[in-house]
Amino acid sequence: MLDFAWDHVESTPTAEDRLTAKSLMPQRNCSWQGTRFLQGFFAPLGSAAGELRNVAGCQARAVAADKTRKDAAQRAALDAEGEFQCLLLRDIFGNPFRSVAFAPCWRSRTAVALVAQIYESQDFGTMPMLADALQDAGCEDACILDHCRRPSPHVRGCWVVDLVLDKE
Repeated sequence: MLDFAWDHVESTPTAEDRLTAKSLMPQRNCSWQGTRFLQGFFAPLGSAAGELRNVAGCQARAVAADKTRKDAAQRAALDAEGEFQCLLLRDIFGNPFRSVAFAPCWRSRTAVALVAQIYESQDFGTMPMLADALQDAGCEDACILDHCRRPSPHVRGCWVVDLVLDKE
């Protein structure tokens, strides 16, 4: 009888299960009490199994929600990385659909000295000062001046720095 009960602990007993369990009970004159005993015995097991299923379902939903959050975080991180790489590419190549003509007269002593310092130290914090120096030298190209004043990341190979140093 106990083996039968353990075998059915995870499921709600059916009428057939109750009949099978009743047949496993020792035959006595108190068959009505035996049936009540079985119903009392299986009822908590069925509800406990149901509770276990509910808990397992909640845990499965929590794991799925956690995976969804992790996937969203990974997508956000990949998007941020892609955006940063695009900014770096724009810093190196500029706008490929808009060519910029750089006049040699814009290579003033101040501009060249600033660019040499930026290039050697790789400290691009003085890029706004380079924009001012280029503007003082006569540069009015909005692409060049905006690029220098923009707080976006700059790296060695920046297209404006290379134009001032006459590197290609």
